[in-house]
Amino acid sequence: MGPYDYSIYSFIKRNARVYGNRIAFISGNQRITHKEFLATVDRLSGRLFRTGLEKGDRVGILAQNCLEYIYLYGAVAKIGGIVLPINWRLSSKEIEYIISDGKPKILFVSPEFQDM
Repeated sequence: MGPYDYSIYSFIKRNARVYGNRIAFISGNQRITHKEFLATVDRLSGRLFRTGLEKGDRVGILAQNCLEYIYLYGAVAKIGGIVLPINWRLSSKEIEYIISDGKPKILFVSPEFQDM
């Protein structure tokens, strides 16, 4: 493996192995260990795969920073997909353009942005 042959998912797996029960993320009162993070990413990637997501497919995400965003990044990386991050501060017209141009196979939208 060369110096650049790593994916986000390979780092998630490594961190789960090396850091295990250490805290990886804190969100409000919620504390997620590296092992828990890997387990959630693996479950989510399985669900995405069963919906038909394949290597090279784009997945759009319109959300503020949250744990779900990070889980999606890891799950999409495991499959070999491409995350299309969409800045929630953009206008509806700009968001529409990004979605039209990026052509995501799946689009995840936080509830607070569903009416945009």
